[in-house]
Amino acid sequence: PLVKAICQPLWGVIADIMHKKKRVWMATQIISTVLLCLLGTPVASGFVNILAISLLMNAFVCDSVFDAYALDVAEEVGKERGKQVWSRMRLWLSVSWGLGSMAMGYVNDKFGFSWNFVIYGVFSFIQIIVVWHKIPAQTSAEAVMSNSGRSPRYADLRGSLVRWAVFIFLIELIIFGMAIGCVERLLFIYLQNELGASAA
Repeated sequence: PLVKAICQPLWGVIADIMHKKKRVWMATQIISTVLLCLLGTPVASGFVNILAISLLMNAFVCDSVFDAYALDVAEEVGKERGKQVWSRMRLWLSVSWGLGSMAMGYVNDKFGFSWNFVIYGVFSFIQIIVVWHKIPAQTSAEAVMSNSGRSPRYADLRGSLVRWAVFIFLIELIIFGMAIGCVERLLFIYLQNELGASAA
């Protein structure tokens, strides 16, 4: 979590300066996917190797960049079609997340945990190929800023961060993130080790 907290904003700054959110996300996604797949190989033997790979992998995660880009694209498509697109995307993403979790639980029980890395790698590269071919290289807003030579206005961001309402909101997010992080990473271990639950 600490590595993500440091690196994700940096990737966001790089994407804003380059006006290339799609390219930045694709580059980092390829690297993080390769690193994660290494966890299913003999290279990830021992605590130190697993920790090093995990830290490197999280350093190249920039989901927030892709979320911002997807929101911009969804708004443009929604205006063209005259209806909300982002809310429908989030709905089906939630459905696929739930179904995928159950499916991977079955795979864990049936074939072993190492297959998680293989299946994740396959679907991740499919996602990269789909984004590469189907999503525009730049949103309209990015193209305008790139053509005009304008850079992001970080002074406005700094001004917002010193406001008490924004500061308190960020503190709430940090606390929530810490709590949900513990649940996501430790609940599965507790269910299996203490309660004897299956992976599914």
